[in-house]
Amino acid sequence: MNSRVRSKKQILEIMDNAAFWEKKLHQAELELASKDEKILSLQETPTKLEGATDTSKPDVDSELATQEAPDDLADLVLLCDHHEQKLEKYKRKLRAFDIAVSSDEEDEDDLL
Repeated sequence: MNSRVRSKKQILEIMDNAAFWEKKLHQAELELASKDEKILSLQETPTKLEGATDTSKPDVDSELATQEAPDDLADLVLLCDHHEQKLEKYKRKLRAFDIAVSSDEEDEDDLL
């Protein structure tokens, strides 16, 4: 028997891990989209230097306020970059799981 062939239990564990990372990826994508929207809204908000009469800062959405409340646009951009890095990490993990599962399926086909 080929040593590369994994048991059904191992394949199910790999698939569970893949599902976990897909969920994490989806969450990271949602967080990133939220941060991108926040960046756009901050960029569109006139500042005091641009002649705005209201000098108060725009409201920070509740999710962002509970995690981190960036003082300015630069902090928010850095936070967004961090989430993009997490997103790429999750994508790499998912690709690795996909490769492992497809490799196991090919090995099973070879045995038949």
